[in-house]
Amino acid sequence: MPTTLNINEILSEVKKLDQEGQLTILERLVAIISKNKDLPKRAKLSQISGIGSSLWAKSNIDDYISQERKW
Repeated sequence: MPTTLNINEILSEVKKLDQEGQLTILERLVAIISKNKDLPKRAKLSQISGIGSSLWAKSNIDDYISQERKW
């Protein structure tokens, strides 16, 4: 048996089970998915690209840098 199965192969094996076995598989999948739902989602950098551009559009960058350098 290969180390990874595709979805069609998995479904083919599930169809071979009786109804009780199929329900057990379903219950376990629901448990797995429910646990994953509670995990915090990570944002990809590509998804947040440009998120602050509207804030910086109204700012003079040179003035901002000068203010920061006064520290």
